[in-house]
Amino acid sequence: PLEFTLTIEVRPEVDVKYEGMKVKDVPVKVKDQDVEETLKRLREERATFEPASGPVQMGQTVVMDYECVEDGKSFKDEVFKVGSDIMPAEFSEALVGVIKGGTTEFEVAFPKDYYSPELAGQVRTFKVTVKEIKDELTPEFDDEFAKDMEFDDLDSLKKHVRQRMEDSQLQTIERMQKGLLVKDLIEAHEFAPPESYVDSEIENMLAQERSRSLATPAEEGKTPEFDEKARREELMPEAVNRSKASVMLDIIGEREKIEVNEEDMKSRIIQMSMEANTSPENLMKYYVAKDGSLEGLRQVIFEEKVLDAVLSKARIEPEEKTGKKAEKK
Repeated sequence: PLEFTLTIEVRPEVDVKYEGMKVKDVPVKVKDQDVEETLKRLREERATFEPASGPVQMGQTVVMDYECVEDGKSFKDEVFKVGSDIMPAEFSEALVGVIKGGTTEFEVAFPKDYYSPELAGQVRTFKVTVKEIKDELTPEFDDEFAKDMEFDDLDSLKKHVRQRMEDSQLQTIERMQKGLLVKDLIEAHEFAPPESYVDSEIENMLAQERSRSLATPAEEGKTPEFDEKARREELMPEAVNRSKASVMLDIIGEREKIEVNEEDMKSRIIQMSMEANTSPENLMKYYVAKDGSLEGLRQVIFEEKVLDAVLSKARIEPEEKTGKKAEKK
């Protein structure tokens, strides 16, 4: 008779203690200054432009053609706000006083901490022709401005902006709290996760690193180095921790009877497609092409719902006060 051996890896049964875990309370604090800065940006985003007479001044917007001499690169019809920190101050200073149709040539020394590695610490010569000069007109900050944004009045707009900022801050705080709860769960439970879980985590992390490595500019004629064997060893502790977390979240989800239904999936796909400025259909195609199905997304939603349950059962401890006021009793 034909005989064969089948080995099946099973999930370890862990008695996960998750109710009443301690987590620090972090109050939501949105400053008036932050609200005002956001409102200021809203005005700037809705600015209009009109042709300006006379030479270029700080704060104006120019349309220009320019060439970087050393690199041999030229650009047409570039829009630049004079005084913007996207370029070193010398660039804007050299444009001040140039008339429409005028050309100027100058050097710019880029700081060592400039955001572009190709230009950081370098000196470049620019030839610039100013084609248009425009004044920026920001709208008045009044009830009419709010109505243009589909609010009843200015107060309604301000309340909406503050609420959005508070919601965003609350989401950040909850992500931090959930991360700490996962860390505490891992440290409080000693067990060996299945090898298949660990292998899968390592493969996922390596795939992400390969993508980043290929996207990183390399020296001409060289391929970015990627020592996969060494990285596997380095990633092992993190992969084990992630696998332990996955096992425990599965167990907690079963205890709490947490499920991901089609409405959960649909809602998340619509939300993500809006954030990515694409259609829900294209987003689903992306996940199917990447993972072979939508199960990866379903697992993400499942773990988020499990962590919501863990956080809801946590013991929230008051924020520790510091300074002289905290010493008074």
